[in-house]
Amino acid sequence: MSAPAAYPLSLRREVLPKVWGGTRLGPWLGLETPSDGPVGETWEVSAVPGQATTVADGELEGMDLGQVCREHTDWLMGRLPCDVDGSFPLLVKFLDTGRDLSLQVHPDDAAAAAMKGARPKTEAWYVLDADDDAELILGTAEDVDRAGLAAAVAAAEGGDPSALDGVVVRHPVAPGDGFLVPAGTVHALLGGVSLVEVQQTSDTTFRLHDWGRMGLDGRPRALQVDEALDCVHYGAPLLGPVRPLMEPVGDNAQRGAVVRCRHFTLDHWAIDGSVQLTTGRAPRVLIVVEGEGVLEAGDGEPRPLGPGTVLLLPAALGVHEIRSSTPLTALTCVPGPPV
Repeated sequence: MSAPAAYPLSLRREVLPKVWGGTRLGPWLGLETPSDGPVGETWEVSAVPGQATTVADGELEGMDLGQVCREHTDWLMGRLPCDVDGSFPLLVKFLDTGRDLSLQVHPDDAAAAAMKGARPKTEAWYVLDADDDAELILGTAEDVDRAGLAAAVAAAEGGDPSALDGVVVRHPVAPGDGFLVPAGTVHALLGGVSLVEVQQTSDTTFRLHDWGRMGLDGRPRALQVDEALDCVHYGAPLLGPVRPLMEPVGDNAQRGAVVRCRHFTLDHWAIDGSVQLTTGRAPRVLIVVEGEGVLEAGDGEPRPLGPGTVLLLPAALGVHEIRSSTPLTALTCVPGPPV
C-alpha cells in the first residue's frame, strides 16, 4: 500500500462522562455537555482497541489510529516501532476532576505479563488549571509495605478515610506543574484539577479505594484491591512536581523538559513568533495549551492552532513551522526514550 502524502493528523475527539468529572473542559474545548454525566475525560490520541480515535480529514479520513499504525508504519512511526500489538504507543487525554478519582495503581511490564488481559501503564500529567487548594496523591510513604497499605485501605473502605493519612503522599498542585507517574505508583487525582495526561497505550487500572461513592449507574464501582497490591512498588523514591527549565530554541521559542522516561518524552514550549522544527524521523503529538497560531508543513494548508488543539505529526512530516499570532504555550510528546 502506497504511503499517503505527509500531513498533520487531526483526530476526532472522544468525550467520556465520568462520575468524578468537572465543568472546565466543556467551555475550554467548546464541548456540548453530555446528558449522561459531567465530562471527565476527552481522548485525543488513542489506539486502544475498541476505543481508537479516527482521522478527521485528509487522505486518511475515517481510518482509526490503530489501522494507520499497522498499514502505514514507516510513514507514521519512522525510526520507532509500533506497540507490541501493532498499535500507536501513546494515549493522550484531557482530564477534569470535579471530584476525587479513585486511589489506584497501574501495572508495570512484569505485573501486566502475569495478568491476563492487562497492559502496562506509565503516565505523566501536565496541570492546566487548579483550584487554589487543589492537591493530588502520588506515592506511598517510604516505610509502607503491602500489609500496611492493605490495612489502611481496608480501614478506609470501612468508613475511616483518615487511615490513609501518612500512608499515601499528597502534593499541592498549580497550573504548569508536571508529574511523572511510573507504573506501580499509588496515585489519585483529586477534585479541582484539569490536566493533560500522556501515557502508554493501556486502559488497565486497578482501584484500591473509591471513597465510598456510587458510579453513574448508581452502583458502587468495582475495586481490584488484591491486583493493585500486587502491582505496587513499595519503597520507591517519592516523585514531586516538575517545573521545566526553559532553554532558547532559535530567537522566538523556548523549550523545557517535563518528563524523560523510557516510554516517552514530554516537553513544554513557549513560542512568540516563528519557529522551525522537525519530527526527526519519529512521530510527535502537539498539544496547544494557550495562545493562537498556525502550523505549516510542506504544501498543505496551514493548520490553525488554539487552546485544546491536538495534532499527531507523523514521522514523514519532517520539517514544519509554527507561527504564533499571540504568545503560544504548547506541549510536544514523542514515544520512546530520549535520543
